[in-house]
Parts: sequence; structure tokens; C-alpha cells
Amino acid sequence: MKQLRALLFTALLLVSSLALNAQTTKYAAIIKALGQTELLDEDRRTQLATLLAQDSALSLPMELDLGAKLLAVSEHSLRLQTSPVGTAELRLLPLASGQGPLTTLIETVSSPQVDARISFLSASGEALPSTTLLRLPSSEDFLHGLQLPMSTASDRLRELLYPLHYELSWAQGTSAPTLIVRPTLLLSEEDKQSDELKALIAQLPALTTTWGGQSFAPFVRATNP
Repeated sequence: MKQLRALLFTALLLVSSLALNAQTTKYAAIIKALGQTELLDEDRRTQLATLLAQDSALSLPMELDLGAKLLAVSEHSLRLQTSPVGTAELRLLPLASGQGPLTTLIETVSSPQVDARISFLSASGEALPSTTLLRLPSSEDFLHGLQLPMSTASDRLRELLYPLHYELSWAQGTSAPTLIVRPTLLLSEEDKQSDELKALIAQLPALTTTWGGQSFAPFVRATNP
């Protein structure tokens, strides 16, 4: 009985220590946000949170169980490979009200076509309607301002943009969080042989939007995509 009580006491000390570390580590906010998502399964989330709570130097990329990898981590962001064709990125956005941070989650698949979606969680972990914070560009937003000739290639480009698939990424080195949005296209072998179509595709812009503390600004063309 004494041995059992000793084991239980040791286990409680370990759990308390991990909880305390999670609150004091520089990755505390990321650990909290990770726990509010459904990224990975519970065991792998716990494994990752434990690693981050140790607050030691991490050798990246770091293999996790079942083929997952920790690709990058900072005080405000975390990027994971979740499957052979999937990645996920958590990023914390400051709120002007101070009641934050807001958690953004970008999930991307690379096959058969690159496509991404973005979702948002409040500081308490409540799922927020994405369209109230960010309305992603339409196909016409990417085509706006392009001088498209009346041609089969132009018609094909429009076909490739419906339905619209996105690549989403965060700009590096900006003073405020800036999201870059690009359209992705699934080209047939015939499409790849068309020089005119490839020239039109090369004109498609990347669009950016900056987080302002309460919502994202209107999209503009990227100057350095």
C-alpha cells in the first residue's frame, strides 16, 4: 500500500510539473492553442505538448509518432507535417482588445492538387465563423486587371479557376501578420503543352491581406509574393 501511494504521489508530481512547465515555457501560448484543436490525435498532441513544455533546444524537423513531424515552432506559431500529403500551421494573432490571442489554423494538402483551408478559434477555443474575419478571394479577383485575349487558352484558364483552390501562407519579415493567397491549378498534359496558357497562368497574381487586430484588411496584389 505504501508503495502504491508513493507511485501515485510521484505520478501527481510529474503531471503537476508538466502543467507548470506548460504555463511558464516560452511556448505556453502555442501549447494551449494546440490543445484546443483536433490536430493529430490526443496521444500525439500530448507528446508534442510535453516536448514543448520542456523548453529545451529542439532539433527540427522532429519526428513524432505515426509519421507526423514538427517542422517549425516559435512563441507564436507552429508548423506540422500531419501526413505524407498534409501540413498544418497554427499561428496566434494579437487582438486589439487585448482579449487574445486569436488562433488561426491553416491546413494544406499537396495531392492531387495543392489546396488549403483556414479556420479560427477564439482565445477560449471556440470555433469562429471564418467569413466574419476573412473572405477569401474569388476567381474573378485573381483575373481582375488581366488583359485576357479572346482565345481558347483564356477560356481554359477560367475553367481551371472553377472551382477555386488555394495555397495559403504567411509572409515573412512583415511588421503585422500578412496572409498570402495564391490560386492553384490542376493542369492536364494538354494544358502543359500550351505556351499561351502557361503565359496567362504566369500573370495570375498573389493577393495579400494584413491582420489589423480585429479583422483582415481588403486584399491587394502582393508586391513581393
